Amino acid sequence: MKRLPLDDTFKVNRNPVTLREIVLDKLRSAIMNFHLLPGDRLVERDLCDRLGVSRTSVREAFW
Repeated sequence: MKRLPLDDTFKVNRNPVTLREIVLDKLRSAIMNFHLLPGDRLVERDLCDRLGVSRTSVREAFW
């Protein structure tokens, strides 16, 4: 079997951004762009559907 190269070109690039951070960023963006207004109810099920993520990801973003 051929040996694998030891340089950086063979390494797996890992994305350090978690799904929680992505959801949090989307929510912040929605607030800053006035898509979410003061007093708006944030219904977990609706957020999950709109963002295409699980309830766990939405809950983690709120912590």
